[in-house]
Amino acid sequence: MVSDGCDLGCALGAAGAGLDVVTQAPLVKTIEPDAQLRVAMAEGHERYKHAYNVLKDI
Repeated sequence: MVSDGCDLGCALGAAGAGLDVVTQAPLVKTIEPDAQLRVAMAEGHERYKHAYNVLKDI
């Protein structure tokens, strides 16, 4: 989900100012999972895990 506001920044600002009220900005759109991207990400993650294991002791 994507918001058009400052949900984290506003929350941190309110916490720093000693305020007790925190609200979430309205959502502008919802992003649904994409099966093709999931496959691409899984392949890339496998390459990353292999590279990490090879290079971690260098």
